[in-house]
Amino acid sequence: MLRKMINFFPYSFILLLLKQMTKKDFDVIIIGAGVSGLTAAALLSKSGLKVCVLERHYLIGGYLQGFDRKGFVFDTAIHWLNQCGDQGTVTKVFEYLGKDFPRPITMQSIHQHETKNYSFVLTNNPEELKAQLINDFPHEEAGIEKFFKAARTVADVSNKFPQFFLSNESLSGFEKMTYKLKQLRIIYPIIKYALYGGEKGVEKGLRKFFKDERLLELFCSEPDLLSCLFPIAWAYNKDYQNPPIGGSKVIPEWLESKIEKNGSEVILSAEVTNIGIVNNVFQEVTYKKRHKDYTISANHLIAACDIDTLYNKLLPAEAVPQKLKEKLAKSELYSSSLTISVALDCTAESLGFKDVMLYLFNEETKRTEHISGDPHKSFISILAPTVRDKTLAPEGQGTLNIFVPAWMMYENNWKTKVNEKGEFV
Repeated sequence: MLRKMINFFPYSFILLLLKQMTKKDFDVIIIGAGVSGLTAAALLSKSGLKVCVLERHYLIGGYLQGFDRKGFVFDTAIHWLNQCGDQGTVTKVFEYLGKDFPRPITMQSIHQHETKNYSFVLTNNPEELKAQLINDFPHEEAGIEKFFKAARTVADVSNKFPQFFLSNESLSGFEKMTYKLKQLRIIYPIIKYALYGGEKGVEKGLRKFFKDERLLELFCSEPDLLSCLFPIAWAYNKDYQNPPIGGSKVIPEWLESKIEKNGSEVILSAEVTNIGIVNNVFQEVTYKKRHKDYTISANHLIAACDIDTLYNKLLPAEAVPQKLKEKLAKSELYSSSLTISVALDCTAESLGFKDVMLYLFNEETKRTEHISGDPHKSFISILAPTVRDKTLAPEGQGTLNIFVPAWMMYENNWKTKVNEKGEFV
């Protein structure tokens, strides 16, 4: 009977019929409405695909998330942005989505390092900092020149990073090999600097440039030599940007508008509870919203969420090799941060704050203790966003964002408890 139907109807009609019989709710489901998930959704929906983004939080944005309180607007995580200048990778992607994207602002003053003995400012002209250091440490002039020359090398390599903007999954076996060789050729000049990490390693690396202990204070919190060089390199490239006017949250809001304009959707307060796989092929996602379960299907899934939840809670146990889970459990993690968002009844400028990231250090603290999570020893960074963006607070008032590196396990998990979902409360 089927053969007779195929002979009677055009082949294209049969394909369309079969497609309709197995029609999915969406072409693509994306878990996570951070900037990566939203960008993927905007790109795919622009190409004509029907996309659904699921986000467990009631706000979009991830690290670019922001919130409002009584007329004050706060960024939750962003200290600065990279690759958002005229030639940046992010700019190129956003310009493809629309020329109307919110433009980050190139920073003039970047970091101000304050210790008991010294105050140093890194601007988008690092030669000014180099001149100050040579003036303060004339006996280290040769080493300082050598150090900033190394930073220039890192800057040149950093400018070539957009050439890495390809996913391995999009390459053939031969292309992967040639791509890796290209990457190696580009980063080769800075590999020697990557060898110096850890408490002793970074000091050993710095001593290849200068010996004066007082000069080493400038880098007292950096975990490796490249972390000392990259900030200066980015400054040479003018690759430090502040969020656009209105705060970092205007970027995810703009992405969401592009997604919805293209006929796709973002669902908030939607906690994914299961990823359905049949015969090693993705089929559907189940999520909970307002105590009710929903199941939606799609041809493809993008998980732009935390990998621990993905591998250990959402995917079927047999879908992820045990060795991969064990490797994940042993992986090195970066510290998070404790953030205090402060609304002021005066301007930040009246308290002496400027448009610069202020770093406060105790140079007598061990390097590893600066990111230990102990507020008595960790370095503190302070931003005053309203110095540059008056839209973030009512007239005549201001805001401060105070960050301290932190680990969740500090002081018995910050004296929290774990609920039945494994969440800290």
